[in-house]
Amino acid sequence: MRIKTTQNELFKSLQITQGVISTRTTLPILSYFLLTAKNGKTSLFSTDLEVGVKCSVLGEAVEEGTIALPGKRTLELIREFPKGDIEISTEKNSTTIKCAKTRVQINTLPPDDFPDFPEIVGQKVSLKGDILKSMVQKTILAVSREESRYTLTGLHLSIKGDNIEMVGTDGRRLSLIEETITAEAVKQKKSCILPVKTCNEIARIMTDEEIVLTLGEKQVNFVQKNISLTSRLIEGEFPDYTKVIPNNFQQKLIINRQELIEAVTRAYVLTKEKGGSVKFDIQKDSMIISSKVSEVGESSEQIMIKNAEKEMKIAFDPEYMLDALKVIGGKEVFVGLNSTKEAALFRPMDNEKFAYVLMPMEI
Repeated sequence: MRIKTTQNELFKSLQITQGVISTRTTLPILSYFLLTAKNGKTSLFSTDLEVGVKCSVLGEAVEEGTIALPGKRTLELIREFPKGDIEISTEKNSTTIKCAKTRVQINTLPPDDFPDFPEIVGQKVSLKGDILKSMVQKTILAVSREESRYTLTGLHLSIKGDNIEMVGTDGRRLSLIEETITAEAVKQKKSCILPVKTCNEIARIMTDEEIVLTLGEKQVNFVQKNISLTSRLIEGEFPDYTKVIPNNFQQKLIINRQELIEAVTRAYVLTKEKGGSVKFDIQKDSMIISSKVSEVGESSEQIMIKNAEKEMKIAFDPEYMLDALKVIGGKEVFVGLNSTKEAALFRPMDNEKFAYVLMPMEI
């Protein structure tokens, strides 16, 4: 095999594919990149058997062939190479990389044991990359980190008609967002659970341009220009989250989002180490945000609010609340409350397609 490209193009492709390379694995081949030159085109592929990423490399495939390059070592080498043209050639299990006056020879592996890149057959949907990445950003924060709750360790994705919905929950909070698909509507509802690693890779490597999503029975594929990401799906039944999203509220507060973030952040400083709650004392036109930890100290701060129907005291996990406030966006936030035992709802004032549900803590 012999290919010609540039240091910049090769390094960009290595960065895109390196995120799924396994550093701790019983299969050494999974810590390698698969470099392929075929039909005049060059590509890189990496996988951990759960997620696989394939990326085209801009350049010339002079001689066809395939070789497995050591992942971490190749990335570090190309990062340190001088800018300019690069030529890569292989002979048996040895690969030579030349750039200007630099020449490096590294030992490689035959590609025979490298997993194949799967072809996914299923429902296809097109949507903008910036929309998909925004959906991931707004929901991944609520995903469970407990492996015992396996189906909650991923994001639930559902598509029906011209609507696409993404949900994350850990049982104590839930984040949901809906968007509209501009392409052909999906007649029959399709749904799946995406692993967190897959979602993180989507956010990391995809651009804002159009993505074609193919949803198969046990796998999903995302294609954007020169990048193709394939992932296994989490098997199991996602809980019926619609039952926990409140619709009617006794309190419909409107609060300046930035003021709320700053006040909760200051109160959180005192509770962070002990994991305590932050209390919210709702009055007619204002709200007192306070925290108290006997070994640390206490804080109290008043901010203005709108639409308070009655006085009320309630407490929340400050970290969970800040997670929501930081992704909600907008100048003002809507907060719907019922009681100290019922879930609260947070959403932007100008976007009812996003909802963040949070259970209160004991006062």
